[in-house]
Amino acid sequence: MSAKTAPIEIIAPGLLGPMPGVEARRRYPFLDTLLGRARRLDAPLQTDTTRALLDLWGLPQAPNAEPPSGALAALGLELPAELRTWAHADPVYLKSDQDSLLLFDQSHFELDEAECAAFRDAFNQHFADRDIRLHIAWRRHWFLSLPAPMRVRTRTLEEVSGRSIKRFMPSGPEGRACRALLNEIQMLFHGLEVNRRRADNGRLPVSGLWLHGFGELPDGETITPPARRTLGAHPVLKGLVALAESHHEDTQQEPLRPGDLIVWDDILPAVLDADPESWSKAVERFSRWLQPQVETAARKQRFLLRPANGEVFAFTPASVRRFWKRRGRLVESLDEP
Repeated sequence: MSAKTAPIEIIAPGLLGPMPGVEARRRYPFLDTLLGRARRLDAPLQTDTTRALLDLWGLPQAPNAEPPSGALAALGLELPAELRTWAHADPVYLKSDQDSLLLFDQSHFELDEAECAAFRDAFNQHFADRDIRLHIAWRRHWFLSLPAPMRVRTRTLEEVSGRSIKRFMPSGPEGRACRALLNEIQMLFHGLEVNRRRADNGRLPVSGLWLHGFGELPDGETITPPARRTLGAHPVLKGLVALAESHHEDTQQEPLRPGDLIVWDDILPAVLDADPESWSKAVERFSRWLQPQVETAARKQRFLLRPANGEVFAFTPASVRRFWKRRGRLVESLDEP
């Protein structure tokens, strides 16, 4: 496919929720029209942002496979991701609720650089004899690296945030070892002075880490980068770009061009927080950005909108203007929680 005919691809995780509590009559005029008149396709392997990106880069993952999002994100954030197994190690707060533990991600508590360093140093000292290391790229991006692969199937932070961890625990051949590691980290963090200080100041403690996305970097020579410019600051996207040595820009200011791929991940935080008002505002911002992109494109320019939930919406500016087609409702398309 030539650059002139290549579609503009937009990955917008969280656009279709899940988001309980949104008013049934809420309207998003442009997106309602777009979804009603677009052609709906299935993309069953693209059930999250990482899987969608791996699929586009020629590395589709089986439904029960563990996508190596930790290694790719670490590389994208300029950590030395080669030669080790990597995983996301998101700091979390675990709240007791009758007979279960509810998990809350870092959007519910703030950590300063000194606190991050205290957790990292205590972790690395405790696990030094096993060569398991905690790395912090930014305050919100923590990673684990291990000297050998861990054959485990985990669930992403997006899947478990705000829910009981009971049915989301690691499974697979080494699931038991991974669960034991999670428990050991919880016990370590419980006794740290940095957590005691947080409690004394009325701040939520860091109960432990949520580990997911175990794996090693793919061989850069085996991937097929899309023949396009990529835009967005998503760490996995930047990791794939680094492997492929392709053209990338963090900003999203200029008009999109045929063949571009952009990851718009500003909606997802509201999904993690289960905050319908924040979600609605984020969707409205996305709509305001997308509408002029579509209206200024050539009449037959094709767009593929991927909510990273297993579906794809294909449309052109002409299809959006087909007034005789049914106008859709975004809120009617939301995924179930």
